[in-house]
Amino acid sequence: MAAPLLERFRSGDRNAFRLFVDKYAGLVFNTACRMVRNEADAEDATQEAFAYIARNADKYMGGSERAYVCGVAVRHSLNAIRSRRRRRKLEREFAVEKRSNSYAGEQLSAELKEALEDALSELPHKLRAAVVLHHIEGLTSGEVAQALSIREGTAKSRTSRALERMRKKLAQNGFPAVAALPALMGQLPRFQPSAKLIEVCRAAVSLTPTATVAKIVAGGALMKKAQLAVTVIVVLVLSGIC
Repeated sequence: MAAPLLERFRSGDRNAFRLFVDKYAGLVFNTACRMVRNEADAEDATQEAFAYIARNADKYMGGSERAYVCGVAVRHSLNAIRSRRRRRKLEREFAVEKRSNSYAGEQLSAELKEALEDALSELPHKLRAAVVLHHIEGLTSGEVAQALSIREGTAKSRTSRALERMRKKLAQNGFPAVAALPALMGQLPRFQPSAKLIEVCRAAVSLTPTATVAKIVAGGALMKKAQLAVTVIVVLVLSGIC
């Protein structure tokens, strides 16, 4: 089984970061769009997320790489929201730019899609993050928990509460019987990052000083040495030598 791309990058393979961006750019950008409800701010959050990962690859401690990426995406999306509030430009409505490359596919009726978007946008950030990651990005409850640094039971609870709130909002908007809400959310059109945005995110690794990458690699080697030292000590103690 191939090593996760972040582990390869942490080991000094800078090309692995380019592959990492290609693999996760769509996921990060779509998550950011669903969280911040503004495409320009989502682009900023996406760039900042990949720049953070490039500078802090040593913070990835294993587990689901996808969940780790989603966690970074959510945190930088929330930063974008807070920044926008500080600028006093928080938008009341979600205006989608009519660009030919903004969406990939359109399966819902325009009315139901608009109602779903409206219900999703009114969720508190904690509930929105959980339901977006689980029902739109397809993460398991365990991965949602890892991404948001919460317990799995809490992840399930937030997702359930989010769906309940959305059903109530949909009913208020004239859609009283949306039983298959999770399946419908999975049909929402995905936001696709532009080629320019992907290139900018790929460039994050080139903006990361070589010394930083060397530090990451050295840190990984130091951790392995420490683990080996602990193992040796345990063996000696069990053998009665120490």
